[in-house]
Amino acid sequence: MTRKRLLIYALALASFTGGLTTGCSSFLDADNKSNVTTDAYYRTEEGYASLVNATYSTLRSLYGGEPKLFCCGTDLYMDGRNKMDDFLHGYKLDANNDDVKSFYQNCYAGIQLANEALYYRDLTVQTDQVPGYCDQVRFLRAYYYYLLSQHFGGVPIETDYIQNARNDFPRATLAETYQFIIGELTDLEQNGNLPETDYTGRISKQAVRAILAKTYLAAGWDLGTTSNEDGSNVSVTDKTYFGLAASMADKAIAGKPLTMTFEQKWAPTNDNNEETIFTIQYDRGTAESSTDGNSQQNYFGSTYGTPGTDGHKGSASSYAPTIKLLTLYQKGDDRYDGTFMKVLYEYDPDNTEYRTGYYAFYGDHTADIEIKMYYPPHYACSKEEVDAWRAEDPVHRTNTRVVPMTDPTYNPLVEEWSDDSRMSYAEAVKESCGGTCIRKFDDPESVGNTSESFRDIVVTHLSDMYLVAAEAYYMDGDLGTALNRINEVRGRAHAALLQQQDLDVDAILDERAMELAGEYQRWMDLRRTRKLVEYNLEWNTTLNGRIENMRGTDGKIKWYRPIPQDEINLNEAMTEADQNDGYK
Repeated sequence: MTRKRLLIYALALASFTGGLTTGCSSFLDADNKSNVTTDAYYRTEEGYASLVNATYSTLRSLYGGEPKLFCCGTDLYMDGRNKMDDFLHGYKLDANNDDVKSFYQNCYAGIQLANEALYYRDLTVQTDQVPGYCDQVRFLRAYYYYLLSQHFGGVPIETDYIQNARNDFPRATLAETYQFIIGELTDLEQNGNLPETDYTGRISKQAVRAILAKTYLAAGWDLGTTSNEDGSNVSVTDKTYFGLAASMADKAIAGKPLTMTFEQKWAPTNDNNEETIFTIQYDRGTAESSTDGNSQQNYFGSTYGTPGTDGHKGSASSYAPTIKLLTLYQKGDDRYDGTFMKVLYEYDPDNTEYRTGYYAFYGDHTADIEIKMYYPPHYACSKEEVDAWRAEDPVHRTNTRVVPMTDPTYNPLVEEWSDDSRMSYAEAVKESCGGTCIRKFDDPESVGNTSESFRDIVVTHLSDMYLVAAEAYYMDGDLGTALNRINEVRGRAHAALLQQQDLDVDAILDERAMELAGEYQRWMDLRRTRKLVEYNLEWNTTLNGRIENMRGTDGKIKWYRPIPQDEINLNEAMTEADQNDGYK
């Protein structure tokens, strides 16, 4: 899609907001149910609220489907029963990649909607009766630019509502892009008409501070450090942004401790809890279809089945956790049980009293059902330990198929610990139910795969802020405070506290991996910290350790996504020189 078409498309999105918000929770209902013109409608209080809600809805286009740009090409996920996207995971993408283009265009569609809402701000009656509308869309516009900056670097910045096709948008530098985002968020943080916190999906001062802290942190790395081409030998040249990131992350935390358990935090019945900061809302009660939800649970599962036939939820089974992720958790860390589904129960089609199969995990009768699969963590998967586990309940565990979460172990089909029957974990996860599910996002009320989850998607939350603060303090040279922030997170999980001599960027990224497993942050984390090449060469089996696979035809490493070629071709203010390294 050309930039001209992109802008026209954004206008169409704003005009046909019903298509944007199908299935949204009630506050995102943006339907224009009258026959009045769009211009007249947006000048009414109801219409203006609809336009603001449409700006929120663009988040669903970015986060509601497959998390390709957020999770492919990292150290934490690998091909499961189905493959991940080979172009993104194997760094084969070029400037014509449809997924990258769609992401780029969706961000600008959200920006255009925000600009449109700000345009109608002065034309709409009684908008002051709904405090913070304009501040909410300013935040969303800044957030879309933040996402663009993390994936593309500097990008064209437009703050006017485009009502006629234009093709003259020069690309801003990365520093200019950060300057715009930081300026907007700083003004909102200091002067915005927003509540301190909000647990309904609306933007709050806390959300502003959280994204501002993330922006400062990224700017600190991008503008205040140098490194070798492959990301090694990082040297800090300017700590200013790191100090600002640390202070702002602490301000977002606001002295709030991590009091609920990790299990409670991610419980299916606990969406919008007090640790959430910025979420994308879904509501089964207002959806027009059972498939108007999101796909977050779908891609991190490993089960393949049909509820009512074999009792197991179907899933894409694409993003299997790597051995690295599985073996980061040590004994005593609550996050292993809170992140993964360690057991899968047998299905009994004749049982009408309670749910069996996959759904039994969330029921009250687990002690009465045989266990079909057991996925012991790497620190509890010896034959002696598994035998002891079976002995605890031989009635329900004798016939359980055991698949240890380590590599290599044994053939799960044979269930022997002999050298001649080994199967690697990478082979096991390609089978149905061969690997454990990341269950943090599970919606036990859904019955299938694709877009059937109505759990909210959490963009950022309190423990994420603790780890942002830890990274910022570390890069600013305050190791003691960095250690305190990271140990707040580990302490909640009952993990052994980290010692200062063990604190470095790798330790912080390991903590982010465990705390944020399955969340849509890893690719941005690795790009930001210059670990993208190192970690992919070690853990991305698609690359098999070949750095040349991460280089483009120009010989440069693909640290960013390509600016879509169509956008360059029809933008008179951009040339091939504006393309990112690796794609020229």
